[in-house]
Amino acid sequence: MLAVLAAVVIGVGVGFFAQGRPRVLLGLAIAAPLLAVAALAAQFVPGGATECIGTLNGSNTCRAVPAISGWSLLAFAIALALVVLSFAPLISLRIGSWTPAGLAALLQALPIMISWGLSDWAPALLATIAVAFALAVRPRTVGVHSGGAPS
Repeated sequence: MLAVLAAVVIGVGVGFFAQGRPRVLLGLAIAAPLLAVAALAAQFVPGGATECIGTLNGSNTCRAVPAISGWSLLAFAIALALVVLSFAPLISLRIGSWTPAGLAALLQALPIMISWGLSDWAPALLATIAVAFALAVRPRTVGVHSGGAPS
């Protein structure tokens, strides 16, 4: 839960900084899927869990195993969905709307809050929130092409 809270607070701050900076926004949009893929790859590295084997004489032997060794099919599906959702900032940037990134951030935050093991995806969530916030609060221009009337 703290990982999501930190991602929201820092993501809003980064998004505020990224307003009006197209290169920073593009960097954040590209970073989100890269961070999600890195989080998934980190689950394959030994050390995410331990496996212990005991003998009849009372000695235990433990070794580090990848975190995915204890995952079910549902956990794999959630991890893959988190990776797919991390592409939403690129879509948002392309169409110029905050909605895909905003919805993806909400959908990413739910499993990260529920399962502590998915906190590795918090950096990708941060980048998604930053893009959504930067696109949502960007200054609107009033004129012929924006559809707004001058005030």
